[in-house]
Amino acid sequence: MAGSGFNATPNTGEFRNPGSPGMRSTGAYLIGARPFLIRAELDAGKVYKVDFPYVTRAITVINQDADSDDVQVGFANHANTWDHHAISLNNLRDSMTFNVRTSSIYLKAGAADITVEIFAEMTDINAARAGEWGTADQSQKGVDTNLTLDGAYPHTAAGGATEIIEQT
Repeated sequence: MAGSGFNATPNTGEFRNPGSPGMRSTGAYLIGARPFLIRAELDAGKVYKVDFPYVTRAITVINQDADSDDVQVGFANHANTWDHHAISLNNLRDSMTFNVRTSSIYLKAGAADITVEIFAEMTDINAARAGEWGTADQSQKGVDTNLTLDGAYPHTAAGGATEIIEQT
């Protein structure tokens, strides 16, 4: 087509490969999501981290404890989170869906062992592209998620990015 203005062969220095989607890729949140399901028993009083291999668009946490023991859900692991920035699921079948884009969440069991189920809808955005919060300042963009088990991603000491990892 003469005069169409589009050349099928890129000009020198022209870049047409859009690459992989990033955090602000609207399409990644609109298309069908990758499923992530896990059921786990958490030991009383301990904190666990759930790492997702891809950035989420929604996470549902369900308290499946028959004795209605508490579990707290947060996005970081420090005292300020558990005192002021976590949500408690207190009864059997209590659940909460978080429509958030993140690569991890934290769970803290109450005074007794507790069973939880987690369902996440994941995008095609690799979790490594999510970035990490630089401070624990709760009033800024979010909470501190730069609290890895061994400083690496995925967490090689725990065997991979799709495991619930006990925090020490």
